[in-house]
Amino acid sequence: MHRWIPPLLTTILSFQFAVGGEIRWTASGTVDLVFGPGLLALASVSDPVAIEFAYNDAALREDFAISEFPEAWSHLEYREDVNIDFEVTIGASTWEGTLVIGSEGAPRTIEVQNFNVGPETVDFFKLAVSAADGASFASFPGVAVGAAKVLSVEFSDGSDTAAGPDFLGSNSLVCVAQSVSRITKAKGAISDGVGEFISYVIDPSSIATEIVGVETVALKEISFLNDEVFLTWVSIPGKSYVIEYLDEFLCWRFLSATFAVVPETTLSVFPAGVEIPKSQLYRVVEEE
Repeated sequence: MHRWIPPLLTTILSFQFAVGGEIRWTASGTVDLVFGPGLLALASVSDPVAIEFAYNDAALREDFAISEFPEAWSHLEYREDVNIDFEVTIGASTWEGTLVIGSEGAPRTIEVQNFNVGPETVDFFKLAVSAADGASFASFPGVAVGAAKVLSVEFSDGSDTAAGPDFLGSNSLVCVAQSVSRITKAKGAISDGVGEFISYVIDPSSIATEIVGVETVALKEISFLNDEVFLTWVSIPGKSYVIEYLDEFLCWRFLSATFAVVPETTLSVFPAGVEIPKSQLYRVVEEE
């Protein structure tokens, strides 16, 4: 198990994310449309919605590109061994779906897409738990037994029309989870697969992500001298520590490593890819 020392920045930003393991998202929103008698009996427009889903970051990746639009449309698809658990709650009703291993069916289980046509660039992160992909549903009120059930959610970011934030900057789904501050729009749906559905919008400010089981400890001090950054933390002699920095894609990257020999370690590092060291965010990872 990793223990994470929280990063510090001169603007006092703090992120609590790790690499690997189970990633959990939570968010809230409101219903914007309901269609079909079964689901109309359970939900109405403006009802509050709570969602939670988790998946395994070690999912296998498949590259895919659309040849009709060279360099304009591409996405990464994660669909094997994702172990998705998805839950949507509206009022007294909860819809739950689980997908242990994806398959060839549509919609895709997890899709990361970068769409760039004309002057606009939009990144999408889409997730679907579908009966067509082999999902099971512990609870799916309001629809007939045997219906082609689907739970889905989509997050997008079109805040930078010149270049756009790039969820495709890494193979890791952790990078998507670390980019929640860049999400500008989000929506989701509950469907019986043959016409009944509930659609809902998500408040981007409500979105939170975490790595399940991460233990956080305090970074004692951070200081700057010339071009160097000095990080100090309470350490365990005999333990190895890795220093990482947050890159432009909001992904944690390796910067340096050290082996602790005393109960308090100070390590100097040079910033990666920036001119002003105080503009970079760091964290220290204790490795088993």
